[in-house]
Amino acid sequence: MAKFRAFFVLAAAALAAIVGLTFAASGQQSRDPQVVAQQPEPKPAEEIQLAQNVAEETAEVTEDKGTFVRYVEDTLSSENMRISLNGLEGTLSSDVQLNSITIADKDGVWLTIEQPRLIWNRAALLRGRVEIESLTAAKINLPRSPAPDESLPDAEAKPFQLPELPVSVVIEKLEIAEVVFGEPVFGLAATTSVAGNIRLADGSLETDLAIIRLDGPGGQLALKANYANEAQQLALDVTLTEPQDGIVASLMNLPGKPPVQFVVKGEGPLTDLDVDLAFDVEQRRILTGKLAIDTADGGRVIRADLNGPIASIMPERNRAFFGLETQLTTTAILRDAGGVELRDLRITGGELDVSGNARTIASGALEALNLAV
Repeated sequence: MAKFRAFFVLAAAALAAIVGLTFAASGQQSRDPQVVAQQPEPKPAEEIQLAQNVAEETAEVTEDKGTFVRYVEDTLSSENMRISLNGLEGTLSSDVQLNSITIADKDGVWLTIEQPRLIWNRAALLRGRVEIESLTAAKINLPRSPAPDESLPDAEAKPFQLPELPVSVVIEKLEIAEVVFGEPVFGLAATTSVAGNIRLADGSLETDLAIIRLDGPGGQLALKANYANEAQQLALDVTLTEPQDGIVASLMNLPGKPPVQFVVKGEGPLTDLDVDLAFDVEQRRILTGKLAIDTADGGRVIRADLNGPIASIMPERNRAFFGLETQLTTTAILRDAGGVELRDLRITGGELDVSGNARTIASGALEALNLAV
């Protein structure tokens, strides 16, 4: 899950980049070059005056750019998050580039986007759409996750909602050549690339992304997702494939760090959603299961039923304890007021037979635990 959390942090940062670049691209339309009639060749005195006029115009445009960039930065930033747009290049039209975009919190810069470039259709703004032919960047550096905003009160759980943007956003080509994750993000340093497309309009999302690991042994995460706020309908297809010595095997400390594949698929309303899970190790099915998600009891309810020969990936000394087949069933309630409750927990297999329930408070601290072995 840590890897998915890192992806969503990156997605939020990418959205900030889109907003910043679009602001920059649309803010100075009045200064686009205009076609003019051919004029007679100027005389020396006229040349001097023309040069002065050009210099004044250039200085004015430069000052306008600086003022506008500061306006965008102030608009997008908050008390605990500072966004900086650095080195605006080229005409502010359908092709806009920056040297970098940085996002900082109280501990400093936690994300840097290098050489972002946006090619878009300005005329589409008149139709309430941001049509982006391509959004690219040479590199994104994410050394750590952002610090939590301690000034905000503990938020109660609410139904998932996509942001309702004032315009539709369509990115036909999203391409980040290099994304560098620091070890604190999900426990292991890694470098990946990101490519795909995104459509966000009228409270609905369509996305198709491929994330490829560039360092170490490699690996790939393929993500397809569709969601609509109004119907609360979700379609999700995620496949994570890694060769030997991959991130997942390393984080799970699997013996020999074997190749793995993890698949998550589901489709339906969030009030009645079935999600299928499958986990393979060295092309052998180790875990199969289903999550049934609905709403009841003042929160979101997740019923889990998982089983498989997980002992085969355990150290040799522990395999008899788990047996040839292990099964886990439970009902988890994510409370609207915060906290998680586990009901009817049961884990069986080999010498293992555990049942019980548990409950945490909103901060995540354990409030109650009852187990029978």
